[in-house]
Amino acid sequence: MRRLLVGLVAVCMLMLSGTAHAEKFVRIASGTVGGGFYNAGTALVSVLNAVQKDINYSAVTGGSIKNLISTNKRDVEFGMSLTSTLYEGWNGVQNFPQPLKDLRFVAAIYPQVAHILVGPGINSIGELRGKRVDFGPIGGGIDTNNRLALEAYGIPESEVKIQRNSRTETAEAFQTGGTDAQILLTSYPSAQVNDMLQHGARLIPVEKEKRDELVKKYPFYINWDIPKGTYDGYNEDLTGYSAFCVLLAHKDMDAEIVYKTVKLFFENEKLIKERRPAQFDFFSLKNAMAGCDIPLHAGAERYYKEMGLIK
Repeated sequence: MRRLLVGLVAVCMLMLSGTAHAEKFVRIASGTVGGGFYNAGTALVSVLNAVQKDINYSAVTGGSIKNLISTNKRDVEFGMSLTSTLYEGWNGVQNFPQPLKDLRFVAAIYPQVAHILVGPGINSIGELRGKRVDFGPIGGGIDTNNRLALEAYGIPESEVKIQRNSRTETAEAFQTGGTDAQILLTSYPSAQVNDMLQHGARLIPVEKEKRDELVKKYPFYINWDIPKGTYDGYNEDLTGYSAFCVLLAHKDMDAEIVYKTVKLFFENEKLIKERRPAQFDFFSLKNAMAGCDIPLHAGAERYYKEMGLIK
């Protein structure tokens, strides 16, 4: 009997010890499988889990709109979003009935460059009135960027035929003539864009005058061209613009976890870039606050001050 009691005490001690050192589980809401957000999120998680054991990171699917709402509700620890969608969420417009003022900026991850994909006979966004425009899955940032680009040409979304295709369905729709356009912001070169180009889509530039109007009206966009040779058959730069994919957290998210996460990001910049060289070419401490137009999270602010990024 005594031996049994000693054994039970030992087991309890082990259980208590394990609880004291239990891993923290942290979810990063990314995007739909196969998209730029998803690829970036899984790459970040892979590196974070490889270099430390105190926090168990996982990437979960989502999309800009969905991620903002989930992060603001604390359904996930971190959420990825485009700065264009963040602007609308913070201000409570379009897809957001209420301003999401509990969000805080953590870090800029990579630029998302506008790819204007069109079908035969279309040479400008201005020609899309009355056409079928793919706004992507509900909850994603494609929705926001399609609408804002159309508005720059004086076309309200009510004057196009909105489609909601998945990523694979979009390529099929271009191949069969079932869609006319999609304005996709993603890193380049993009396997998804290449797939659509091989299925009948074409890339067109944005007229510089319209691009300048768009960037002036919406400060979360910046001038950014797709360099010639990025995609086969495109031997001149494609004039365009870019938003940023950024990482966000709730204002009450554990500041120590945010601090450790940001610190791990930039101390392992080389490893992150090795996972997806093209996508993370921009990723660095000096660019950490690119697109930051809302308050910083206290944990991120602490790290940036230590590194001299904030005086």
